[in-house]
Amino acid sequence: MKRSSLSVGLLITLMACSSDPLPRSALLDPPSDAPAAPGNDASLPTPTSDSGARDASNGPDASPPPDPAPYCSPNAKVGVAGAIALPGQGTKRLLAITGDELTIAWASADDGVHTADRASSQDAFGALHDLSMVGIAGGERVALGQDGLSLYAIASSGHSILAFTRGQRTDAFGATDENVVSLLDQEGAAMAVDERFSDLTLAGSGNSLVLRRSGGMAPGLRIATRVLAGDPWSITTAFGVQPELALVGPLARHPSGLSTDTRALFYFDEVSNTERIAFFGADSTTASTFKDEGSRSSLQPNLDCTVVYWDDGGVIYAASRQ
Repeated sequence: MKRSSLSVGLLITLMACSSDPLPRSALLDPPSDAPAAPGNDASLPTPTSDSGARDASNGPDASPPPDPAPYCSPNAKVGVAGAIALPGQGTKRLLAITGDELTIAWASADDGVHTADRASSQDAFGALHDLSMVGIAGGERVALGQDGLSLYAIASSGHSILAFTRGQRTDAFGATDENVVSLLDQEGAAMAVDERFSDLTLAGSGNSLVLRRSGGMAPGLRIATRVLAGDPWSITTAFGVQPELALVGPLARHPSGLSTDTRALFYFDEVSNTERIAFFGADSTTASTFKDEGSRSSLQPNLDCTVVYWDDGGVIYAASRQ
């Protein structure tokens, strides 16, 4: 039975304004085709006891199992950087790259958005595709879907999300899909005039989307989730509610990347004027470890966090992270 439009609108308004973060266990797992987290071999069987006696490790006094290893280790080091050759002239600012490293989006000096694709992460990127900027907020990030067939952008109003699609990776992005962002758009419609969405970034799993809401009564980082690619995104809930990720006067923390397991948030910190990574525990809604990444602007990881991409001085770079 369908809810009335009044009750749906009230639910969206209440949830969108909530400052209570979701417990990390409520965030969706990576899809089945995502790589297993480092140190966790899904093919190994669960150990069992050879006798009929009760296994003491399963008793009431048993210690909780250790946290699964994160995709992005706080101890990993970035290797030697290599410049990424992209079609087109002029400076380039990294906007997004898919977890498989096959589709990239960047901005030119005039804030125009461009994309390119390749068949392998070892290949050069191919032909340039321009994204029509009609209705898109200039200077904002865009986010790429896991399969490289969808691209998300902030609308010029700041109150809605545009979802562009294409049939295959060699095509340009064109048609929009209003269904997948319908709940986000309803959330935006309920925001105050001085509020807006900004700083879109998508996890490598394709099932978690982080953005920032500015203005209004509840500014800060927000997260939306979904079960499968193509499903509508949920309305957002608070994410990373802690002083290290909050506004400090007019100075904000701008997300640029999110690990597959949502346990590493890459962001530019206007307070310290540096790129940083915030590391979360397996079931924690706040980060406990922070790492400075210097001038690696727009830093973001690949699917298993073994390679990172960033821009510096108008050039886009990549390097191993191990």
